[in-house]
This record gives sequence, structure tokens and C-alpha cells, in this order.
Amino acid sequence: MPGYRHTGLDRSQWIRCCRKFAVRISVAPAVAQLSPGNGNYIVTATVELGNNAASANSVSCKLLQGFQIIGAGTEDLTPLATYSRTMTLTGAATGGALKVACQATNPAQARNRVMTAVQVGTLHA
Repeated sequence: MPGYRHTGLDRSQWIRCCRKFAVRISVAPAVAQLSPGNGNYIVTATVELGNNAASANSVSCKLLQGFQIIGAGTEDLTPLATYSRTMTLTGAATGGALKVACQATNPAQARNRVMTAVQVGTLHA
């Protein structure tokens, strides 16, 4: 997967993956994924959402660590065949497999997907 990793002098680490091409959203496929390794992270994911037709449509996305939901959101799309919404999800994770999975009420697409994981110290509730 295209992406990069950087370790700074302050021992913080950020990891990012990017996808610019569009994917169809059907039954909760992973539209973006990242595996930063062990550690505590603040994860941010952004995805641009588009409708496939001139009909009402709603897209729900989840930011997952494994099968655990660490962030979620829903956007109502403009009833035109155009990209009309951008969703940003944020959550705290302890590494491992991270992904964004989306499901739409009607055919839709996702593009310009970006996930960033910033390594932090101890996570507090």
C-alpha cells in the first residue's frame, strides 16, 4: 500500500497511507487500512464520498481496530452523481490492523482516502 513512515527526534511517530483512486462502497468493505505496529496511537481517517446517481443516499463509515469500533460517522450525500461530502473519523488505538469500512444505502464511491496514526504516550480515558 502506498504510504510512508517517519520517526522524529522527539520519539513521536506518525504513519500515513493515502489512496486517491475511487472504490465502490457496497457492504462494509475496507476503503482504507493501516498497520502501525504496537504502541498507542491517535488515528485520523478522512474519506471523500460520492453518490452514483440522482437519488437520496446515506453512507456510514467506521474506524476499526480489528473488529472494535474506535470512531464512526454518517453522511447524507447530495442526490447527484458527484462527490459531495468529506468524512473525518478520529479514535485512539493500540496498534495492529486499523481500517475504515463504509456502507451505503445505495451505490456510492469513496476516494482521496487518508489515514494517519500518530504515536503518543499513555492513553487516558
